[in-house]
Amino acid sequence: MGTTERGANSRTLLEVDDLTAAYDDTPVLTGINFRVHEGETVAILGPNGHGKTTALRAISGLHAKKGGRVSFDGEEISKESSHRIVARGLIHVPQGDLLFGDMTVLENLLLGAYLPKAWRERKERLEKVWSIFGRIHERRNELARNLSGGERRMVAIARGLMADVKLIMIDEPSLGLAPVAIDNLYSALAKLNAVGLTTLIVEESPERVSGIAEFVYLLDSGSITFAGKADELIRDRVMLRTYLG
Repeated sequence: MGTTERGANSRTLLEVDDLTAAYDDTPVLTGINFRVHEGETVAILGPNGHGKTTALRAISGLHAKKGGRVSFDGEEISKESSHRIVARGLIHVPQGDLLFGDMTVLENLLLGAYLPKAWRERKERLEKVWSIFGRIHERRNELARNLSGGERRMVAIARGLMADVKLIMIDEPSLGLAPVAIDNLYSALAKLNAVGLTTLIVEESPERVSGIAEFVYLLDSGSITFAGKADELIRDRVMLRTYLG
């Protein structure tokens, strides 16, 4: 399963223990365990349809859990509603972008700062967002529906950063994008750790996250089958062929 060594002095921010979930009577997660430490970028990898999106939705309160325990910033959040989880600083950016097409980029971003503290600090938060996503600063007065796919994805992630974020979970940021857009997006995502953010990314390909993720988990058929460094997984050709084709 790979090495599970992590930084000895880092604080655990997100703890997932024996998490199970299902759709009707069909099991999707069969008891997964993983950790995200403060300041880390961690990735959950795996083929489509094997539970990655469900894991994020269960953590953020958007999908009912069958069992298990989720703790964030030292407190259990297993039974909390999604809006309370957001207020704690655990932000979930789902697949796609879910932007308001007839609103400008700036207006979409300000929607992410709806909680009182975030709204008071919206100017400072916008400056941080512009420093990470320079392209959308150039397009800030453009209607969201006029953006390219890569730009829309940047706006969706940036909107999440406008909240009082301690950890941001991003579900398949490269989904449906052209290779050049993926490269541009991941160049921006690499800056998240540099500005002190803790990030959990869901993706299919270990190559996409190898330059920014300190630790990866491989999720297959609802179970964690590997935990270790991204380059370990990339070197394990048998593991890659078996689980990622």
